[in-house]
Amino acid sequence: MRADDVHAVGRGLRVVGLLLIGVRAVDALLNGLLYAGSPYMRGITRLRLYGDIRGMVGGALILIAGNAISTRKEWGRVVARNVVLVSSLFGLSTVTLAISSGGDTQAISSAAGWYVALAMIWFWLHRPHIQSQFQADGNDAQAPWTRRLAPIALVIAGIVAVGTWDVEVRTRALESNRSAGSSAGAGVSAEQ
Repeated sequence: MRADDVHAVGRGLRVVGLLLIGVRAVDALLNGLLYAGSPYMRGITRLRLYGDIRGMVGGALILIAGNAISTRKEWGRVVARNVVLVSSLFGLSTVTLAISSGGDTQAISSAAGWYVALAMIWFWLHRPHIQSQFQADGNDAQAPWTRRLAPIALVIAGIVAVGTWDVEVRTRALESNRSAGSSAGAGVSAEQ
């Protein structure tokens, strides 16, 4: 696959989007079963379910961008550009993690990497030889589902991104509290 072939990039994005949705759906199913079956792990499992929802929505955004780019129409490029903008909202969780961790190098590099990748995609969509591969919009009486449903899907994805912006911070806090509690419990049993 060449990075200059818009149709091939769109096909690749569709495959990645479908794989991500599938993997996160299976993970959500397993976490849902764990949530239903274990009252002791409800807090962490609920947060993992939120993470799975974020992953499935991210996969749907990738799928939408892939379908839009594959059309080779100007509206498809605009939809892909809007997907990049909405995807920037998902980076709020890594920025929050980087700030709350007090300068954790991994969190800072993850947040920076996210926004650098989005900037690269943005500039790729605006390169002249990439733009020239998209045809001007015509009078499409039958607009594809991607064009009609993309604005609704982008609004829903934005709501999910903003509504779950602190999932990573809460998950880390809950996991560190659990590990601190289990090590304190081990100390008590060692004293007896």
